[in-house]
Amino acid sequence: MKTLKSLLLVTSVAALAACASSKQCSMDSGSCSSSTSCTKPCGVPANILAAAQARVPGFAMTSYDTDTDNGRMVYELEGTAYGRECEIKVDAAGKVLKIDRD
Repeated sequence: MKTLKSLLLVTSVAALAACASSKQCSMDSGSCSSSTSCTKPCGVPANILAAAQARVPGFAMTSYDTDTDNGRMVYELEGTAYGRECEIKVDAAGKVLKIDRD
């Protein structure tokens, strides 16, 4: 029984590590996968996604990255809005800095 608990713990930690490194999100669970959209992103604060969705109605995030811009942290959210690809840059305070639509 102790071995099974240890195995489950190791498996859970490995899954979380994979989640954190992939930065891909699942719409249903908020966990990481190769899903096409995300409402509960792993690693992205709720206010960041809310700011992006307020400026781009219909935005569904598929992936994100973080960067620094002039010394401040910036979230680069990629996804779609009504079938069009877009990238939205939002600073850590929730201010939308840039919107690129394809």
